[in-house]
Amino acid sequence: VGHNRNIATLAWAEQAGRLLSGSFADLGDGASLTGVVRCWDLSTGMAAPFSGAPHGNRVLKIGVLADGAAVSAGLDNSLLVSCVSPPAHGARIALPGCPKDMGVGSAVIAVVTTDDKLVLATKDKTTAELKLEHEPTCVAVAPSDALLAVGSSDHNVRLLDLAGKVRATLAQHKGSISCVAFSADSSRVASGCANKEIVVWDAVACAPLVTGLSGFHTTRISCLVFSPAGLLASGGVDGAVFVWDGKAVKHKMPLAHAGGVSALAFLSGGGTLASAGLDACIKTWTI
Repeated sequence: VGHNRNIATLAWAEQAGRLLSGSFADLGDGASLTGVVRCWDLSTGMAAPFSGAPHGNRVLKIGVLADGAAVSAGLDNSLLVSCVSPPAHGARIALPGCPKDMGVGSAVIAVVTTDDKLVLATKDKTTAELKLEHEPTCVAVAPSDALLAVGSSDHNVRLLDLAGKVRATLAQHKGSISCVAFSADSSRVASGCANKEIVVWDAVACAPLVTGLSGFHTTRISCLVFSPAGLLASGGVDGAVFVWDGKAVKHKMPLAHAGGVSALAFLSGGGTLASAGLDACIKTWTI
């Protein structure tokens, strides 16, 4: 059983060797939705549902912690911590507001909400709640758990420590920041915006490393992900997927998903890229 509605998020669970996907389903009354998370065995193309109580609304984002636990954020204002093998929903953590985006590191979970808050959590509980000075749009956590990247509607990306202190403001974009992602070694952070531009930053020096990636996507950048080897993949509302090696386009899939690309995930080793979109499909690409 797969998805029949647009897929919002993908995550690769390395320890279990499974691809996770998140979406929603209509309960049939024309008003109520339930979250849907699937666990895919790519060797067979078959998906397993998660047992236990699901999200009571759309699944917004899924991430996998270093210990193999899956964490999902839903529009029911909660986090669910789940086991991947066998797939089962577990503890629920209440959020103080409606999430806009979630990022996970090795053990740290970060959520930005519609009331301009940054919520930090572990898989057991929320640990901090901070009011941000700028409207957040997206968030990522470095795998080292030492740094957060928060994109904002004011066209900037801010690097924060876990105490919520702004360490640097990265200013290069000309549109609202739509997605951010850290590299596997936490040394770089990539950002995409509504102005169709991607910038790769040195997360230590807080300076741009790669610029000029503008105009390749014809609409807003919707998702970014680094491979273990450092390649960067981007997806857009234009339905296209690009794989970048620095400034060079390594691969281009111009019509990957009808309606737009919503999520990307590199699988084990980085030789395969999974993409998902508003067409309720998941595709895999050899890189």
